[in-house]
Amino acid sequence: MLKEKLRAYEGKYLVVDVWNFRATLSVRTFDETGSETSEAVVDMPPELQEILEAGVYEAGGAPNISGIYPLSRKVVLRLVQETEKIR
Repeated sequence: MLKEKLRAYEGKYLVVDVWNFRATLSVRTFDETGSETSEAVVDMPPELQEILEAGVYEAGGAPNISGIYPLSRKVVLRLVQETEKIR
């Protein structure tokens, strides 16, 4: 379930990857050597897409500007709250 998956990512670096006008929630982790691992959360309901895009704007980006954007705590909490309503 998405809610549990989001809670499992607590303490990790949540970002929005924007590419080809599509915002995707990703989880970044770094090991002790500094190597990065990225995992896309692909089972995001379409209703949450607006929240991700708002997070991109809040970080100074836009859906037409490819890049990796950090998510504020406010946006992450909103994602969790909305998933509780959906599921």
